[in-house]
Amino acid sequence: MKKTILAGLGALAMACGGGTDTSIQYGSPQPSTLEEQAAAEGAQTTLAGTAAFQASTEPAYGAPGLADQLAANLGASSGVAAAPAEPLRTLASRTLVRSSGTALTVGMDPACVVQDATSVSWTGCTISDTDPITGDTVTVVVDGSLTWDPATGVTSWDVIETLDMTMTTDGGVLTMHAAVHPTGSITVTDSTIVGHARSGTSATASFQGRTFSEGVVTTLDLDLGYAADPFCITSGTLELEQIWTRRPAGYTEAQLPNQGWRFEWAGCGLFTVAHGS
Repeated sequence: MKKTILAGLGALAMACGGGTDTSIQYGSPQPSTLEEQAAAEGAQTTLAGTAAFQASTEPAYGAPGLADQLAANLGASSGVAAAPAEPLRTLASRTLVRSSGTALTVGMDPACVVQDATSVSWTGCTISDTDPITGDTVTVVVDGSLTWDPATGVTSWDVIETLDMTMTTDGGVLTMHAAVHPTGSITVTDSTIVGHARSGTSATASFQGRTFSEGVVTTLDLDLGYAADPFCITSGTLELEQIWTRRPAGYTEAQLPNQGWRFEWAGCGLFTVAHGS
């Protein structure tokens, strides 16, 4: 993590970055690439877990992290310019799965988690995570809630994960404050999955007397039909978009464009992808 964050500091400190046009225009549908096929398979696995539970008794636990999962698998906001947002998004994805999975208190004080028949809430829940390569430990604080309606099969969530980190490096001390804010709702029936998810990531860091910031928003819209056994998406669309709210300093819109992917299924395992920018 340390090398990834530091790699972008020089470029990020050059000038103010930003985005202007936030609309995504799509081209014609194309055959999927290997990367897109892998991303679709990963999404289908997550959605299969969501659909495996009866909507009247279980919420869609996999839904909050699906937008960031797809973005990572499709290579969105990848490379030097994504530091420090990308390491935080990766960490947030891991902690959100840990905090909103079946073991609702794994890695945190159980007292900060409140669960009843139709909701789970987190208040100041602290999760520490250690980078397996550098050994650096960062701490994420989780606040928010996940609710579901047994009568309609609707799961909704609004979670804020914040990170404050101080890291000593060869060149000095890096301090960072960052946040990931997943929100959304999804409705699961016996044959359809429909919903919208949004994940906003922002970060501000200081290093050697310089301060920089960046922000990116990822949205996901689902309108899918599926076969239950074995689970397979059979119809409908999945649309993922990533919009820079503040590009890293020194990077232009041409270098870091807003991006979109529109998957459309015509049958089990049969889909095309339209690309947007």
